[in-house]
Amino acid sequence: MSVTDLGEGVEITFEDGKKQITPVVLGADGYRSVVRRAIAPDHPYARYAGYLVWRGLVEERTLKRPVPWPSDGGLWIEIIDGYRLVAATLPGRDGSLVPGHRQITFAWFDVHKEQLLRRTGCLTLDGHIVGSLARGMIDESVRLDLASRARAIWPEQWLEAVLTGISSPETLSGAPIAEYKPEQLVRGNLAILGDAAHVISPMTGRGLLTGMEDASTLAQLLASRNPKGSFASVLSSYEQARLPFIQGLVNHSMRISAEYRRRAGG
Repeated sequence: MSVTDLGEGVEITFEDGKKQITPVVLGADGYRSVVRRAIAPDHPYARYAGYLVWRGLVEERTLKRPVPWPSDGGLWIEIIDGYRLVAATLPGRDGSLVPGHRQITFAWFDVHKEQLLRRTGCLTLDGHIVGSLARGMIDESVRLDLASRARAIWPEQWLEAVLTGISSPETLSGAPIAEYKPEQLVRGNLAILGDAAHVISPMTGRGLLTGMEDASTLAQLLASRNPKGSFASVLSSYEQARLPFIQGLVNHSMRISAEYRRRAGG
């Protein structure tokens, strides 16, 4: 699929070769955005931030005993030997918060897997992210290595949950952390928002909220558009309103990533 700004509208070319003309295209199509490639062809891809996050989800009933969290619910963060673990309890599939019937989720940040990402085709030679280690794609040898590392570093209170999550290829995933600082958000009748417009580390805690703010700003501008005015002028106003903040946020993300890599020895 591709999109091309024609000045008076946008041409969309679908994978089957069919074409369609539309007045405007708003790209909220993720960190590998097709629309971004049309807006910024010389700067189309998000770059690797130097670490990935292993994510797992575990049914607490499969564990030998409930996870002894310090309190009911909440979020716990641990940094040991440069690795970072974020773990939390979630309601069970039936909504239960009773210990033993909940779900356990974890995110394990790891600076030591660049070669794995290159070997699996997730990372280009020049550091652009073009793929992810999705569920079902992680080799047993990788999971065994992670289990060995987990036993060496993670505290007993959540070790069993992490090991259980690692052992399940159906629930374990590995996402390289991407960062993208846009030089522009708009080209004619094309605009990007959300992860298509800016990619930041989850350590900022701002990714989802920033995407919602993009959408809200753009919706308000479109709702107040002069019917005789052009979509391109509205999109230009959107870029003026959002670009300075977005660039500052990505700079903040890059500083956080650099500090984590320094502490982790990556």
